[in-house]
Amino acid sequence: MIRLMDQPLDMLQKDPYWNDELVKVTSCLVERQFPEKYRDQLSNVRFKVAMIQENSNGLIIAEKALKEKEALYEKHLSNANDTLEGLSKTREDLLKKLAEIQAQIQDVDAKITNLKKPFEKIQEKKTELGNQLSKIEKNKLQNEVDLKRFQEEELQEIDLFKGFEDNKIQLKDTLEEFLREIGE
Repeated sequence: MIRLMDQPLDMLQKDPYWNDELVKVTSCLVERQFPEKYRDQLSNVRFKVAMIQENSNGLIIAEKALKEKEALYEKHLSNANDTLEGLSKTREDLLKKLAEIQAQIQDVDAKITNLKKPFEKIQEKKTELGNQLSKIEKNKLQNEVDLKRFQEEELQEIDLFKGFEDNKIQLKDTLEEFLREIGE
């Protein structure tokens, strides 16, 4: 303590223990030099110095906690940046995959379009053949109707021919009878 009393105040501040020692030195000096009436004020000063010391210690602890939080924040920020870089790379990979898939879709669409053309031609041919089949069916029905009509006409002609044959036979018989009558 005596060592501290002989040093200037700025030297006391450089000493790591200056707070406690300063209070003790100040207390000794005040008790020696000042009368009893200032001792209450000294007690208030001591209390205030103690509060300042306590606040100073609290500030040191808060500063330490703040540095720890800053370090933790830096760590989280670094992790977030790493994650962001990973997500960015993943996004790029996904965009590449999407581009590949879109190219494949375009290929499939082109193949489908190419397959549609023959299919459409087949559909057209099918429709055309259906129309032709329909015409053939109509023609078949018409031919059947015509065949029946021709068969009926043939039967009529056969009947007519039979009638002519019968008439011919009758005429022949009549001619023979007439020739017999004339020849007689």
